[in-house]
Formats: sequence, structure tokens, C-alpha cells
Amino acid sequence: MTKKPIHIHIDNVMQSILGYIYWKDVNGVYLGCNQMEAELANLNSPNDIVGKTDYDLPWKQNAKTLIETDQRILKNKLSEELIELVIVDGKTVIMLTKKSPLYDDKNNVIGIVGVSIDITDRKASEELQEIKLRRKQSYMESVLQHIPVPIYWKSLNGIYLGCNQEEVNMLGLKSPKDIVGKTDYELSWKCIADVLRETDQRIMSTLIPESIIELPKLANGKDAIMLTKKSPLYDSENNVIGIIGVSIDITERKRAEELQKKLEIQEE
Repeated sequence: MTKKPIHIHIDNVMQSILGYIYWKDVNGVYLGCNQMEAELANLNSPNDIVGKTDYDLPWKQNAKTLIETDQRILKNKLSEELIELVIVDGKTVIMLTKKSPLYDDKNNVIGIVGVSIDITDRKASEELQEIKLRRKQSYMESVLQHIPVPIYWKSLNGIYLGCNQEEVNMLGLKSPKDIVGKTDYELSWKCIADVLRETDQRIMSTLIPESIIELPKLANGKDAIMLTKKSPLYDSENNVIGIIGVSIDITERKRAEELQKKLEIQEE
């Protein structure tokens, strides 16, 4: 037994779409919309929007921008996806909108057709996450700057990308920004720059962190003994993009050890 085809009126389809749908003529006059759009505009039915413009609707404050977009689409005959803001009952609604030229049966452009989805809640959630991320980054930056040992990171070419305040103090600089773009050949320990560079390249090549003793000359002219841990620096896709180092000044400890050894030898 052959089933009879189910006939669905196009208007029923239009009213069932979960989005705000509307169409206007080339002068920005509404030709129709679905029930959701009518309710957004505080109208009783889709028929009530016919003959109105955006200046007659609750979002009249945004009308100029909306109409400029429509005119651009009509001129270019190209669809656009964009974010639009409409103010309804004093509240700003954020819409993800797709607008396209509207054609007649002879392929003449007679207006525009648009469909919008309310993404206000999603945007609010994204903005909240962004605020949380910025706060976390600010917090981590503060922690980094207050760690009481020098920390620094360089590019594959040995160019400093950043450091913390303790490294700044050791170099006699004013701010962590002052180290960006420099190499070891431009700093107070330039006399050991070749050794430092060789170590960095070996670690980036083998991908194996190393603990080493480094003997830099500080900005105040004093020689220091640093116990340094260096590791490859990775980006978010796990590619090696440089080197990161953490150093501890063990100058006084080493001198105390040497003095103790001398005293032990004298006692013998």
C-alpha cells in the first residue's frame, strides 16, 4: 500500500525554525518574518512587521548600523556572517547573523534575507572565561616576578624573550622588558656567552634538561657561581621554541665550602 505524501506548508517550516528569520526590500522595509522575530520585536504576529523599518522597531538605536550592513550586502551581492547587537526592552542582545541577498524568480536582487541566533549567554560565558584567564595570567605573572631566584627564557637563536625581576636585578636592568631582544653577548656575562650558547644548543638538540655550574660576571662587576637548571622551552603544540633556565646563586656556599676545606687541611 503506497503511503500518501505528507504535504507541509512552507509557512509551518518557517515558523518551526529555531532562529530569528526576516526579509526586507532594497529600501530596508520589512516584507515578512517568522514568529520568533515578531516576538523579539514585541509584535503580535509576523504580519505586523510588514511595512516597518528598523527605525520602527525596539532596536531603532542600532538601525543605522543594521541598514548599513544590508546596503553593503545588496551592493556586493555577497552573503555575510556577522555579530549584531540589538537593544530590546533596555537589554542588549548579541546575535550571530547570516544575511544574504534576496532574489526574485528572475534572479533580480529585491532585498535581503537574514537569520539570527541569540548568542548572548554564550558570549557572556566566553567573556567570563576570558576574564578568569586574564586574572590567572596576571596572578601567574605576579608569582613569576616574585620568585626569589633568576628565571629567564630565550628563543632558538639565543635571543631573550623574557625574565623575572630577580634576573633583572642581577643584570642591573630596570624592567623585565629591558632584556627582550638581547643575547648573552650583550649582557654583563658576555665573556662566557660562547659557553652559555653551546649549552643551550645542546639541550635544545637532545631535549634533555641539564643541571650545570655557570660562572657569570654580574652587573656590579662581581663574579658569581650559579647552579642552573636548563630545559627545552615548548609551545602549545609541543614544538621546541627555545630554552628556559632557573639559577640559584651558590657563591657564598661555595666559598664557605672552600674555606672549610682550607681549615681542615691546616688542622692536619
